[in-house]
Amino acid sequence: RIINIHMNTGEIAHFYEKLDNVENEIENIFPYFLRINKSYYVNYYFIEKHSNSFITIRGENIKISSKYKKSYQDKMYILL
Repeated sequence: RIINIHMNTGEIAHFYEKLDNVENEIENIFPYFLRINKSYYVNYYFIEKHSNSFITIRGENIKISSKYKKSYQDKMYILL
């Protein structure tokens, strides 16, 4: 699996890893990331809009899957 990290500078870093492993590592270091579906792990500070079903980052709407909805809502409650 290829992980793509979009940075503030516009650069994109690529490496091979499972997103679950990346999530476990980052969670301990920087708790402001949220898992919203099997393909996206997003930085809270870049979310422009959010609802119970979608988030918007850089004008792109991304669906929050039912599997991650509860954990997303719990974490958003803590972060807000």
